[in-house]
Amino acid sequence: MEKFTRWRDAGTGIAPFHPIYAEKPSITSLKWLVILLLALIRIPLCIIFGLLYLVIWSAFLKNLLSFQPSISGFLERSFSRILLFSLGCFRLSYTLVGTFVQGDSLQAGDIVAVNHTSPVDILSVSSLFDCVFVQANCKSSNVLPVSSITAFFSCFSRLNLMLSPPKRDLRPLSEICKDATKNGKVVILFPEGSTTNGRGLCKLTKCLESAGSTDRIFCLYIRYLPAAITLSIPSVLTFISSILLTTSFETRARMSAEPEIPKNCNNVTDDVLDKLCKLGRTRATNLDLVEKQIYLEAKSTKYD
Repeated sequence: MEKFTRWRDAGTGIAPFHPIYAEKPSITSLKWLVILLLALIRIPLCIIFGLLYLVIWSAFLKNLLSFQPSISGFLERSFSRILLFSLGCFRLSYTLVGTFVQGDSLQAGDIVAVNHTSPVDILSVSSLFDCVFVQANCKSSNVLPVSSITAFFSCFSRLNLMLSPPKRDLRPLSEICKDATKNGKVVILFPEGSTTNGRGLCKLTKCLESAGSTDRIFCLYIRYLPAAITLSIPSVLTFISSILLTTSFETRARMSAEPEIPKNCNNVTDDVLDKLCKLGRTRATNLDLVEKQIYLEAKSTKYD
């Protein structure tokens, strides 16, 4: 791994892009019997509920029930929780850190800034909140509104991270928050812009700069145990093998009870990064989307 040392943060020694692979039992281990038995159960469940979520719910029922946001939100959370269980998440803990003061509880139109380590993040967040997703990019402070399905599958994409969507598709966070308020939803944002392995936070993109001065930004840190569920290198096969080799995993979500408000911050991006570090008990690195793209290119290059 010497050739990848340039992507180990000089200040902390953290390598947020290096993949964490699931441990494979020895050939003679009885654990293979457990893995095979669980695979026979989990694969059909994932296919059935995945199709229900993708085809029946997302493509049809969700739009049909758009006039009933409470029912739509309940079904969205239920489908997400069932899919999480099918993948092997038998425990999802959600903890508020700090104390809400009057009027500070999470409300429709608020922004939730989340660290990003896995496609499972989308399901975890969807099972906790009635939400809409937006994607950050490295060239603009404006963001791209996306569906939960698009957000999920974008984690497997190896497209150039430096390419920005067409400007006509990008919108300021402040506008999206206003629409979310009307629809009774919160806005989910992954400000790092790409997945890591969960061992450290990357530099945040400029996306939070387009939030309104009075918009409220809550910070949420998600951690998976074991960490093999993370997917810093986009790969469908790696994700499937990690899920199958991990007989079960735990999701821990910690959210700050006090929001960050841009008008009260000297630098809202730095304040959000600092709070995410405290929630995850981790450290920030000096690596960003540019370094991630170069790392992916180097990783795909064949060395002698």
